[in-house]
This record gives sequence, structure tokens and C-alpha cells, in this order.
Amino acid sequence: MSIQSIMLVALGFLVSALLTLFIAPAFWSRAVRLTTRRIKETLPISDVEIRADKDKLRAEFAMTVHRLEAKIEQAELKRARHLVDINRRDAAISSLEHELSQVRSVLEEHENARRVLEHTVGDRLPKLDSRLGEARQMLNLRDAEIAALGQSTETHITALSEATAINAQQSAEIDRLSTALTVRGARNQNSMQDSSYDGEVALRSEIEALRAKTRDQASMIARLQHVTTSRPASQENSNRTTGPLLEIVSNTAYDEARAKMERELRETRSKIEDQASEIKTLRAERDALRVTETSDSGDSKVALRARLAGLQIETEQQSEQLNRMRAELAAANERLTQQGAHFMEQLRRLGAGTLPASAQSRHTEIQTPPRLTLAERVAQTRNTPATPPQNDSVNEPTNDAPSNAASRSTSPDAPPPGDANKARLIDRISSLTKA
Repeated sequence: MSIQSIMLVALGFLVSALLTLFIAPAFWSRAVRLTTRRIKETLPISDVEIRADKDKLRAEFAMTVHRLEAKIEQAELKRARHLVDINRRDAAISSLEHELSQVRSVLEEHENARRVLEHTVGDRLPKLDSRLGEARQMLNLRDAEIAALGQSTETHITALSEATAINAQQSAEIDRLSTALTVRGARNQNSMQDSSYDGEVALRSEIEALRAKTRDQASMIARLQHVTTSRPASQENSNRTTGPLLEIVSNTAYDEARAKMERELRETRSKIEDQASEIKTLRAERDALRVTETSDSGDSKVALRARLAGLQIETEQQSEQLNRMRAELAAANERLTQQGAHFMEQLRRLGAGTLPASAQSRHTEIQTPPRLTLAERVAQTRNTPATPPQNDSVNEPTNDAPSNAASRSTSPDAPPPGDANKARLIDRISSLTKA
């Protein structure tokens, strides 16, 4: 490049800069004017526009607040639903935990019963095995004796049949010889030669020998018949020798089952007697309470009505408790019958030579908390100030809570006192209302 071209470029640059300096103020003023126009168009200038803008902002803010309130209400509804679900789940969890505790307690009882049964079976199994082995040996010996007796009986029967046949043949021969002897005696009646006499003597001796042989065979037949008739007696003797062993094997388990059933029956009877005595004391306390209530006529009608309502609730609860205890006693009796049937099945299995694989769980006694007497509950109601019957009826179950946890068996012969108490309470309430 030459110096001229450089100078021309510099001159052009300077000229353009000079033109820019001349044009820039006009361009800037136009830009400022347009910017101010746009700002004036966007911003409210008059009072009406300002008020309109404020109203618009208020409306937008109100809409926003309304939307937020709607969202808050929806959130509150969702929260309430969630709380209801949480409460239901908590109730279900508590019920499941209670059932789980009950199942665990029942499982522990069954495990304890199983361990006790296994221990008893483990203790008595060797003895029973030894006794069963002895019984089997005796049975084997008896079977061998029976087989031997059967074989000997068969041989004796065959010998008896052969002896009867021989006896028949010999009796026929004796008859033939006797007839021949009579015929020969008639022929030789007039002529008595020595030779014929000797033959007759020989014939008579032969007849006597045959008769002796017949008597021997008859005695042998009688002896064989005695052997055949004595066979059931030998079987009975073998049964008598092996029977006590089987009875010992079966009586051991039967004595254990019977002792368990008698012990549980004694415990149930003691509970029933306790409940009967407690019912008698409650009746005496109720009568004393009636006497004291007739003497305390200066109390207010509200307090008397409250006491009457409480006593009526107590009598109803006692009648319900008696019915419940009767039902529980019937269930206990049914369980005892089932257990007795189970023990009889065990005895049959033991008699057959087998042992059961499992046993029924034993019934455990339920410890009940002490309950307040009727006089103590009445004293508590007297010490408290007189309140309307509604509060008294509300507070009554708290006082009777221990009574609801009473024992689970009572006498079926005890009469329910609920009907008579209700009639008397209704009469007293009607007399109070009339007064």
C-alpha cells in the first residue's frame, strides 16, 4: 500500500466521523421522543386512568385471593380426609395389635401345653414301649400256643375219625362173631367134643380182647373230646395273662386324663361357689341399701332419681353379667365334653398301640381384678354432690368397670335378679314422680 491510499482511508474515516457527529443529535432526540411517547402511552396520566388502573389491580388481587382461598379450602378438605383416614388406620392398627397380643398369648399357652405334653410323653413313652413289648411277646406266645393247639386238634380230630371207623369195624366184627358163636353153640348143644370146646374158648377170648380194645379206643375218644373242649379254656387263660398288660397300658393314660378333668371340674365348681356367695352378699347389700334409702327421705328428688337410675343400671349390668357367665359356663361344659371325647380317643389309640401326635391345649385360669361391693359404690355416690341423672348415668360405668371384669363362670342354678329389681325400681320411681 502507498501513503496515498492510507491517507485516503484516514480521510474517509474522518469524514464519516464528522457526518456521524452531525446526525447523532437528531437521531438521539428522535429516540428520546419516541421513548417518552411509549412511556406516556403505558402509564396512566389522568385521574380516570389512574382509578381504572387501581380498580384493575384490585380486581386482579381479589381474583388471586379468591383462587388462594379456594386452594386453601381444598387443602383443608384434603387434610380432614387424611386425618379421618389416619384415625381409621390407627383404630385398625390398635385392633390388630390387640388381636396379635391375644394370638400371641394363645400361642404361648399352646406352646406351654405342647411342651408339657411332650415332657409327659417323653417320660412315659419308654415305659409304655417296654410294656407294649411285653404285651407283644405274650401275644406272640399266645399265637404260637394257639397254632400248636390247632395243629394238635387237627391231628386229634383225624385220629378220632380213624378210631371211630376202626371202632365201627370192630363192633361189626363182634356182632358177626357173636352171631357165629350163638349158631355154633346151638349146633354143638347135644355133642360136646373137646376140639369144638377149645375153639369156642379161643373164640370167646378173642371176643373179650376185642371188647377191651374197643373200651380203650372209647376212652381215647373221650380224652380227645376233652382236649377239644378244653381249647377255649386255654385261650381264655392266655387272654387273662395278656389282658392285664393291655389294661395297665390303657389305664395309665386314662388315669392322667381323668385326673386333669377332675382337677378342672373342681376349679370350675370352686369358681361357681365363689360367684354364688358373691351374689348373696350383693343381694344383702342391696336390701340394706333399700332400707337406708327409705330412711334418707330428706334428700332431694334429683339425687334420688340419680341413685335410682344408677341402681337400675347396676341391676341391668348384673343381670347381663349373670347371663354372660351362664353362657361361659355352658361353653366351659362343652369344652370339657370335647376334651373328654378327645381323651377317650387318646385312650383308644393307646389301647391300639399308637400314640397321638398332638394334644388339646389346656385351659388356663384367668386372673380377675378385685371388684368393689355394692355398699362401697353406694358410699361413693353419697359422698359425691347431687348431679342430674345424665351425669350420674355417665359416671356409673366407671364405678362398675371392675365389676365387668368378674370371673367367667357362675352357678346355673342362681336366679337372675334383674326382673324383680326392675319392677321394684319402677314402682319407686313412679311413687317419687307422684310425690
